[in-house]
Amino acid sequence: MSSPELLRDFKTVVGEYVARTGRALDHMRNFLDCVKSREETVANPTVMHQSMSTVHAANICMWLERSLQFDPDTERFVNDDEANRLLARAQRAPWAI
Repeated sequence: MSSPELLRDFKTVVGEYVARTGRALDHMRNFLDCVKSREETVANPTVMHQSMSTVHAANICMWLERSLQFDPDTERFVNDDEANRLLARAQRAPWAI
């Protein structure tokens, strides 16, 4: 749990950011609104995908409690089948991605 000192100015800081930039911080709502309106999302999809891929790779390193080499081009771990299995959930037939 976060300390109260860190959260004390949260609403003020977020409010000032939104007022200054005009950017929403509710990314899910923004995404759904953009699906309807066909406008661009606040967050760049490519940048967000690459950022989240890095976060997921770091989580897998934590879960396996070891260092791994991640190839951002293929989005796979180098020579580590166990880590690569954690990149996606098993799919139930007949569905596949």
